[in-house]
Amino acid sequence: MSPDEQDHNQDAIRLVPDSAEVEDEVIRLDDSTEVEERPRVKLEKKGTIAVGFREQVVGEDEEEVAPEQVILDPEERWTDGDAGEERKPVPLGWFVLLGGGLVAVLAWVLLGAISGKNRPGEIVVEENDRSETELIGEIEEMKARKEASLHLEEVDEVLKGFFAAPTVEEKAKFVRHPKRVIPLMEEYYRERDVSVMEYQKVVEQQTLSLRNRPFMALAVRASGERVPILLEDTDDGVLVDWESWVCYQPVDVEKFVTERSVESVQLRVFCSVDNFYTYEFDDESRYVCFRMTFRHSDRILYGYVERGSELEQRMWKVFRRRKSKGAGPPLIVQVRFREDGQMKNGVLIEDLISEIWAYPVDPTEVAVQI
Repeated sequence: MSPDEQDHNQDAIRLVPDSAEVEDEVIRLDDSTEVEERPRVKLEKKGTIAVGFREQVVGEDEEEVAPEQVILDPEERWTDGDAGEERKPVPLGWFVLLGGGLVAVLAWVLLGAISGKNRPGEIVVEENDRSETELIGEIEEMKARKEASLHLEEVDEVLKGFFAAPTVEEKAKFVRHPKRVIPLMEEYYRERDVSVMEYQKVVEQQTLSLRNRPFMALAVRASGERVPILLEDTDDGVLVDWESWVCYQPVDVEKFVTERSVESVQLRVFCSVDNFYTYEFDDESRYVCFRMTFRHSDRILYGYVERGSELEQRMWKVFRRRKSKGAGPPLIVQVRFREDGQMKNGVLIEDLISEIWAYPVDPTEVAVQI
């Protein structure tokens, strides 16, 4: 027996069954006393803590001793131990396995974050990085997009129905100010056929606001043609401005010029600045000259506005805001010939009715309110 084993056996505790006789005298074995080496029985593992070793009594079977009778104090086993007992090192493979597990977890988190941010069509919301205001803003934006999509569907349905309508009654279902406009439509189509076209799509869109009313100026493709059309978004739905679509004139322009009417009329014109001064409008210091053209006529009229007037300021505001090229911005102006005038194509501009070819509000309702 080696010295280490002898030292170990000096302090060994001998366990005996309860039924065995116990001697009254305890004999301490000296270093010189030879002790018959007895086989050591490995104890079972209890839970996750090793149980240790015990001495086997001669004549005792392993199966007759219950493991609960030889459980060692876990703290003594793992904190104190035997001074001469060599501890086994932890295998290097456990460190490799643990490190690999940590790397795998980190890689999974990073890949999940990257794939979540880059996944098309998916919104990744990180509560730590987004304020409540930003989240509310995103929700409102999503609602606005949905409403815009539904609105465009409504616009398509209105345009499809309006262009396809074969009669005045059918077209009148889609127009603004129907009480005032339907009689104008009936008069207009007495000498013209009701146009029927196949609506295809919107190619251009511009939003306008006139007297706090929302309008949409569109260029649409219908029956292969590019057609301008104006719509208003009302409480009753999207409606077409029929008057601007046909460029309705309350009088025949040629007849108006030939007869040189001194009665005021409202005309839809393209207007641009000019410098043609002659006859009763020859004083450039008194008047500002504007050149007016028409959609369905080659006629040219020159309109004059008195300098320093409120009307002149309003006209200049239109040109500063809308830098139209070519024929100039489309306006509704109120004009008349002067009683003593000699100029055949010169008229006095009395008022600017609208900055587009549509009335922002129904003029008959305005007249009733006044």
